[in-house]
Amino acid sequence: GQMLLQPPPLFSLIIGITMNLPHDYTLLLHPTAFAGWVGLIVTAVNLFPIGQLDGGHITRAVLGDKQRYVGWFSVIFLMFTGWFFFAILIALLVGVYHPPPLNDLTQIDGKRKLLFIVAMIVLALCFSPFPIYQLD
Repeated sequence: GQMLLQPPPLFSLIIGITMNLPHDYTLLLHPTAFAGWVGLIVTAVNLFPIGQLDGGHITRAVLGDKQRYVGWFSVIFLMFTGWFFFAILIALLVGVYHPPPLNDLTQIDGKRKLLFIVAMIVLALCFSPFPIYQLD
């Protein structure tokens, strides 16, 4: 069978805005577009709220010690969506827990909380649960 790429929502949105394609289409990607697809997937993985990933830093800053629960939930979520290898790799190499900052007393303002929400929206737009699948 053929290997097909499942585009993240942001990629689908960009294709929908820039191209007039029928509902059920197969798109052959130019190498530059493929690099963009890979970039979205890598961005999504980096924004997961796990340990020392960027998403872990952001989540720790906003949620404090509760980040560890979000981190474990994220690892379990990755496992259930077929990213088992990456979930184990991230948990073992990066760790799920984020160490406390030197200054844990300063409160996060509303602007930074809004940026946290924006980062989680970017994660949702860049993540594809099944980025590569086989067509029988």
